[in-house]
Amino acid sequence: MRVERRERGAEDRVPTAEATLDRVTIPVGGMTCAACQARVQRTLARSPGVAEASVNLMLANATVAYDPAATNAGALVDAIRATGYSAELPVAARSALEEQERRDRDQEEEFRALRRKAIASGVVGVIAMVLSMPLMVATDSGAHAASDPFMHWASGSLTPALRMAAPWLYALPPRAIVYALFVLTGATMLWAGRHFYTRAITGLRHRS
Repeated sequence: MRVERRERGAEDRVPTAEATLDRVTIPVGGMTCAACQARVQRTLARSPGVAEASVNLMLANATVAYDPAATNAGALVDAIRATGYSAELPVAARSALEEQERRDRDQEEEFRALRRKAIASGVVGVIAMVLSMPLMVATDSGAHAASDPFMHWASGSLTPALRMAAPWLYALPPRAIVYALFVLTGATMLWAGRHFYTRAITGLRHRS
């Protein structure tokens, strides 16, 4: 990524514009779909001094041709951030190959983090399902009986084996199980699902 100034040829000459344009490629983070791409591109295209803006979702960057007399790369980065996405100034010493390798490393790191969260969430889900079994078994008062026919059948089929394997589980107070489930699911949502909520809040803040 680099900022480069070039004389415009006949194919990209803009009437009434300056004779030279600067071109910069800015890394953009947080884009997940075509709507994100369109929002960033529309914002850049409407920015003062911008002659051309192209946003690439797959490469996670924005290439902008702009009039250096009217704006600069820092202002373009600020415009992207104002839409709710992350952006950073390009590193002039970094080659295109190095930039691609950096993006690949970042994507691989993100994939590993999401995989860890998915596995942990699955384990917590199984634990929560097992902990829920005593709550679905009818008590003397019938307060915790499963009302759904399928769940009633499942709890009735699994309860004997679970009672034999973990009799202590059915000795726990229902309120204690409810609190344990609340802590487990709440912690999982805040940890594994945090990026969904932070992006949603960011989108609401920027009215997108």
